Formats: sequence, structure tokens, C-alpha cells
Amino acid sequence: MKFSDFLLVAFVVGSSACKPTGTTTGPAVDSSVEISESAHIVTSTPPEDSSVEISESAHIVTPTPQKPKREAYTQGETKSFTVLTDPWSKYFQAKPIIYLLPSLSKGVTQLLEDQQRLAKEILSSSGQINERPEYIVLEEDLAQLKFAVPGAETASGYSRRSYSPSYNYISSDGSHIYSRTGGSYSGYYTTFRNVHKSSSPALARSIENIVFNASIDDLDQRISALQQMMRTWSRRTNIMSLNGVEGIMREANLAYLSSLKDYAGEWVRLQKRLKRVESLIAAESTKAAVRLEEWKAFELNRLTVIADYVERNHSHKAGADNATYELPLGEMKQPTVLLACEIGERTLYFNLSHGRHPDHPFRLVSLEQ
Repeated sequence: MKFSDFLLVAFVVGSSACKPTGTTTGPAVDSSVEISESAHIVTSTPPEDSSVEISESAHIVTPTPQKPKREAYTQGETKSFTVLTDPWSKYFQAKPIIYLLPSLSKGVTQLLEDQQRLAKEILSSSGQINERPEYIVLEEDLAQLKFAVPGAETASGYSRRSYSPSYNYISSDGSHIYSRTGGSYSGYYTTFRNVHKSSSPALARSIENIVFNASIDDLDQRISALQQMMRTWSRRTNIMSLNGVEGIMREANLAYLSSLKDYAGEWVRLQKRLKRVESLIAAESTKAAVRLEEWKAFELNRLTVIADYVERNHSHKAGADNATYELPLGEMKQPTVLLACEIGERTLYFNLSHGRHPDHPFRLVSLEQ
């Protein structure tokens, strides 16, 4: 067994050497907050208070009023979400829980960043590039590029495929949703679409065929094909007539090819990012033992600080019902959304508040359009 594999197994399965003294692996008891299953709302459970207050004027006993710990949410204010967890879901010992917090202190924010970075370095230590968060980002950006090419004309008519994603992300304050594929490359779609009907149908079909089934693993081949197609159609377009219908097509082809040159450059930049991730994997493989020792020290001395803070300060706690979370994000101003995952003998926390995160692959996705 390679050392990197041993490191990963020790982390996921658990090791007593990594567990703080006196800790147990049983479920934690939360006596202050409970989830209402019927309405998916938070209801406070105030502790009993036997203290009394004596009114000096009337000499009567009046109970001391209890201030609510936090505001409860009312029925009908929740929205439905799910969480994308691959490829790390295989390490889960139980279904993840989502916590909502009004904010994080500066110290806990730094601890959370440290924990996410260390967890990534161990969970991604297998050497498989597709298990790294950076790979997930590359796949999503490739999806953006593929959407930027409109459908070509077919025998059954013109394909009006629009620049639309397959699902949406939620904004950090819950006020709106935004596309998985974003708007980074939508400008190319607009340019291609504007000249699509006037340009040569064979040009559009050729480009669509090249990009449609592209994957991260064959970027070299797709880039080469795009560059070859640009050279071929530049020659064909240059000898076209300047007049009549052919002149209109020639002008449209030139506009299409001009945008295509920049578009192909995006593929080259994506390929360079892939190379950097591959180099990063090679460099980190030499630091596996150091990372494990760093993680042991963090887990022993710092991880419980994050857990205690989350339990004391969360405003809402939600488990998944058929992979769906009901969250009242619309009632909170820029909340912190944390995913709590039980991996091995410990619970780790991952920030879902800002869509993509460089240190984990998890995404909070709105199920409501």
C-alpha cells in the first residue's frame, strides 16, 4: 500500500492517535435547538429557570422572563436545496447536516479555512486528479465553454439551443439564484448566435461537433481540432465572393472566425489550468507525512473549537430529507452556510456560502427555479 493510500485510510477510517483525549464518537446532543419535522423551522427549547424576582413595592414573587436565544422561523419561509457532494461523498459515515449562522468570528473563520485546507490535502492525497476540488471547477468551466456554442442547423430545422445551465447555485444571502455555468462565456454565445444564420452552416456544425462531447481528459485533441478547423475555414472564407449572398455569408464567416479565435484561447487557458493541477499533485505527494502530522495537531487542539462555536451560535440546523434541505435563507442577511460531514471519527465543516470554494467540491444548489 502506498503511503498516500495509508494516509487516506487512516483519516477516513479513524485513528485513536488523531482523536482528542476524552472524546467519544457517539452523536452529540443538542439541547438548545430542535428541528420541527412538519414545518422545517427552528423552535427554541429554553432551559427551565427556577430563579424568582422579588418586587420591592408589592413584595410579591414574579417569574423572571426568559429572553429567546434566537428568532424562530415561521412556516412557509423555507426553500428547497440540495448539496453536490461528489467525489468526497464516498467518505461520509452519515448524511451531512447544514448549519446556518448569522456570521463567523474572525478567529473561527481562520480556523475553518485551515481545517478545509488540511482536509483537502488529505482527502485528495490519492493522486487521482478527479478527486480534487480544482478538477470539479475545471469540469464546470468546460461545461460553460460547451454551452457557449449554439446548436447548428439540422435537417429538421434550425436548433435554437439557448445558453442555459442544468442547475443553479444560491447566492450567499439567499436572495437570488445563479447559474452553475455562470455568465463567463455567454458573450461568445451572443456573438456566435448573431451571425449563425448568415454564416456557412457547415462551419457551425463542425465547431459544435468538436466541442459537444469534449471532456477534461481530451482537451489536447479538442484544441487541435478547433485550431485546424479555423485554418480550414479561413482559407475557404477568403476565396468567397464579396458580392451577393456569398458576400453576406463571407462577412458572417469572418465575424464567426474572429470570435472563434478568442473562444479557442479559452480552451487553451483551461488546458494550462489542468497542467497546473497535475503539477500540484506531483508536488504534494512528497509532503504527505508532514501534512498528516499537521492534521493531527489541528484535530487535537483546534477542531473542537469550530464544533463548539457552531453548536452555540447556529440559527438553523437541517438534515436532508431525500437529499433535500429546507432552508430559510431568504429571512437572513448574508448568512454563513456550513455543511457538517462525519468523516472517520470526526465531524468536518465546509463553507457553502460563496458557491465555489478552492478547498472542497461541495455546492449548495437551489431546487427552485
